Amino acid sequence: MQTKTPNTTLARRQIIEKALYEENNPEQLFQLGKRCLKEKLLPEAHLLFKRTFKMHPHEPLYRSYLGLTMGLAENQMDLALQLCETALERNYFHPDLYCNLGRIYIMTDAREKAYSMFRKGLIVDDGNKDLISEMKKMGLRKKPVFPFLKRQNLLNRIAGQVRCTLTSAKTPPTQQILNARNSNEKKCYAFAGRPITVKQ
Repeated sequence: MQTKTPNTTLARRQIIEKALYEENNPEQLFQLGKRCLKEKLLPEAHLLFKRTFKMHPHEPLYRSYLGLTMGLAENQMDLALQLCETALERNYFHPDLYCNLGRIYIMTDAREKAYSMFRKGLIVDDGNKDLISEMKKMGLRKKPVFPFLKRQNLLNRIAGQVRCTLTSAKTPPTQQILNARNSNEKKCYAFAGRPITVKQ
């Protein structure tokens, strides 16, 4: 991967500043904003999305990306949520709108809502790389043992650990050994009362 030197970052920022003052095509500004977001130039991306939003405030994509950078760059979560939610209300058929709202939900610790957004986005586009990446980052989680309590509740956490131990114990020892051989890991299992070590 090519590392960015201070000179390339400075050159990129100068191009962005020039585009902000001279460019009147909102789509070009928007695409430049997306590139900045990908390169983690958050303040610059935020300025570009702000400009595109001012030019076309009713465009759901511009609204959604402004909401995302409002959360990432400005940490204004209430406004970020409002922008992303209203963008999705205006267009249910673009996967980026689900992804951006899901990311804001993660930032506000609403993981269940985020998971729901990513799932809905994958219904619209089941091959969307950003949605798949966000789902993988979240990991797969089972429902809480006691759904009437919060997931973080101590009782739910302990019961979840017990459930995890019991479900992993249901895997037959022979299958555990095969799994260990397949993954080339060194593990020790009890089989017929005697420990068996699986070597790499």
